Amino acid sequence: SLQPLQISMVDFYNIDRLFYESCLIFSSSLSRQYHFVNLSLTWTEAQAYCRQTLTDIVTIQDSEELTRLLDTLSSARHSSEAWIGLYSVIHWRWSDGFTGAGANYSNWEIYFNEPNFNGASQFCVSVGSSGLWWDDYCSEGYSFLCYNGNDKKYRTFSQPARLK
Repeated sequence: SLQPLQISMVDFYNIDRLFYESCLIFSSSLSRQYHFVNLSLTWTEAQAYCRQTLTDIVTIQDSEELTRLLDTLSSARHSSEAWIGLYSVIHWRWSDGFTGAGANYSNWEIYFNEPNFNGASQFCVSVGSSGLWWDDYCSEGYSFLCYNGNDKKYRTFSQPARLK
């Protein structure tokens, strides 16, 4: 079973210092700011980092939001996978608990039949530089996108069960 990420004050200081050294902030006209974090973390570590320093790992509700996030990755000169807040235990859900209009938006890589749950163990989602989504092993280390904003109405902190 997955244990919560334990972070000491020294670790938090170092993470906070790294945050300002390794992230790019993208402000949209909406009530959210998007942050690219150039640290290689597992999905669960990325989720914990986003929740401790901002609001949560990013939720993508429509193609316009996906375009803004791809612009953020491009501005950071990041051209490989990055974690987003989508994960699955039985059904796909967003890390922040979002279930409103746009919660079912997706942009799966269909050429490789994504999501394919390869080996019945790919339960987290990464976005590539093309904007296409891949189900992936949660233990992979990728950079990630967080958000921060005043709109926290669907923020929940239920830990995903048994992400591998």
